[in-house]
Amino acid sequence: MRRPLRKVLAVSPGVLFSVAVASVVLPALPDVVAAALFYGGVVVGSLSITGAGERATAALVLRAHSLAPEQQETLASTLTLVCRAGLGPPLVEVRIRRSAGPAACAFGRRTVVVTSGLIDALEDGDMTADEAAAVIVHASTLVRTGLVRFDPLLTLSSAPWLILGALVQRVAAAARHVPGARRAWQLRALLVAVAIYQAAAVGHLLVAGALAALGFVSYAMPVWTSRWRTTLLVAGDDGVASAGLAGPMLALLRRCPPSHETRTRRRRLRRHDSSGPRRPLGLVA
Repeated sequence: MRRPLRKVLAVSPGVLFSVAVASVVLPALPDVVAAALFYGGVVVGSLSITGAGERATAALVLRAHSLAPEQQETLASTLTLVCRAGLGPPLVEVRIRRSAGPAACAFGRRTVVVTSGLIDALEDGDMTADEAAAVIVHASTLVRTGLVRFDPLLTLSSAPWLILGALVQRVAAAARHVPGARRAWQLRALLVAVAIYQAAAVGHLLVAGALAALGFVSYAMPVWTSRWRTTLLVAGDDGVASAGLAGPMLALLRRCPPSHETRTRRRRLRRHDSSGPRRPLGLVA
């Protein structure tokens, strides 16, 4: 499956849901407020397409801000390595947000957001400059290849969906210890089928169709999202290997504790291990 189609599948449910919410909410608002929100959204969307306002969007969505002078000093040697790969400033603007884990993410046409945890790891000696460079190159590759070019616009357009997702995560976390909640979610296909049958039996065909679509998306969305994340991981890892930083990334991945995505982690380990140089084995007796 091609990259554009994978991204369309991953983001379209959120965008369509948000458009549906807006089509219901806006007509219920006073005309002045509805017009201000609609035309304001059009203006913001137009600016996002051209890349204007990317800093403001990153600040709003990711709480990212400019690097302080001492943070720039900490990253100096790291960014030198990134620039040698052609993936650093001024082509890419590095910003920072507060988060404990050492990571970097790509956002828009030229923004890479590193975490305060990455700065702390460099200062404490828990991460080397080339390991931090590999992390930043991974994100910079996604920016320079255009895979996240329209993410600011898509994020703003999917605001209701993202809010709903955050609420669902909180509810799911709270219901994790409720007896039968996990089983009910696993059997949602049966519950949705019953609801569809009841709606169709009384002639509510639109409701039945909507329930069928929601049931399908509840199963398909995790698959689509996972495939798109895998696409981003592979593209970023290819950029790391091309920059000659597969070794540092491999060392970093080996030191990081395994997450729940153990299969993905093993694949990344194999990918970077095969990208690194091999020492000659010598004569075999």
